[in-house]
Amino acid sequence: MVRKADLIALLEVAQEEILRFRSTFSQDERNLSGTVDQWMPRDILAHIGERQRRLAGRIARSRSGEAVQHPAGIPEENDQIFEMYSSEPWEAILAVVEAGHRELVAQIEALNEEELNTPHLFPWLGDRPLWRFIYGVVFSHAMTHLTLGYLERRDHASAERVREIEAREAARLDPSPEWQGTIRYNLACHYALSGEREKALDKLKTALHLNPALVEHSRQDDDLRSLHHDPAFLALLENYRT
Repeated sequence: MVRKADLIALLEVAQEEILRFRSTFSQDERNLSGTVDQWMPRDILAHIGERQRRLAGRIARSRSGEAVQHPAGIPEENDQIFEMYSSEPWEAILAVVEAGHRELVAQIEALNEEELNTPHLFPWLGDRPLWRFIYGVVFSHAMTHLTLGYLERRDHASAERVREIEAREAARLDPSPEWQGTIRYNLACHYALSGEREKALDKLKTALHLNPALVEHSRQDDDLRSLHHDPAFLALLENYRT
């Protein structure tokens, strides 16, 4: 069972990394305007903060017994959030980042651990427990955007640091081999996309050992495309041939 304190600690780590990312931009960079297809730093931060605010509101309404619709499709919601904040000053962007984190943590603190771990708690969760939803649409989602933001600036060291922190912190939530394997698999994908073959293969070897259900997926995963014809990758998969 995932503990509430551990989930909140996870969000605190994400917030720390968001604020670190924020601090790396000059005044000129903060004022750059993006497009719906090419986000600038302000757009990334507004997106992360508003997604947290919306999730906090959805949880609050569900807890009060209100019927809550499933969220809009991701592309539509992304475009809507971009338009909401495209003309807002930098200070307003920072305010939504702070508010999103604060409001979501408050909603988590109001729940007990059984509620966080129960599948189907709210209809819009489907069969996922709330903690998995929060992990995916808040923590992993934010860390992915930060990684991409750093890579856009060719800051590969910071991108790697964020992904390693993500894997380390996520691993603390659930000791099951399936979860531990998935965390390492995601890290293998990052290294494969970054062209770091040895690191990708090392993480993938551990991932498939822990969670063999990922073997077939790895054969078609575009994130691992750079490895698909690699002799070491093919030899690794041979270990799981039935």
